[in-house]
Amino acid sequence: MRYQKLAPYIYDCQNCPTRCDGKSKKEYRFQKDVAFSEHYENLVIRHINEFTAFSAKKCEESGFPDIEISKTNGKIDFYIEIKVQQRTFMSVKKYLPAANLTPSETIALNLSDLKRYFSIQKQTQKTVHIMWVLCNRLCIV
Repeated sequence: MRYQKLAPYIYDCQNCPTRCDGKSKKEYRFQKDVAFSEHYENLVIRHINEFTAFSAKKCEESGFPDIEISKTNGKIDFYIEIKVQQRTFMSVKKYLPAANLTPSETIALNLSDLKRYFSIQKQTQKTVHIMWVLCNRLCIV
């Protein structure tokens, strides 16, 4: 099976060799998922610390975004949440037909997480940036 390109970054999901099938595998390897995500968090932290005027570190406050960013004074300026996935939202046509989206145009995000980030932003008056990383997909737009 080969990838069939329909348009720029749009592929035929029905014939995808690495299909995001939208079905739960009933296999949750939480520690593996955490390690996978933390790898990307560490890459972002390292990049910020090496190549910008900001200082980045893992946020230790429970429920807060993954990374806190500050200038040299140590006061937090903003937060970054890293979302890492290897699958798109295959059921988009079923659940959001009016959106006219293909799976390759979507990334799933938990609504309760978004609400929590909005609440943290309001509470702290610090911007929360959300960075999505979609790996091993030709179709991400």
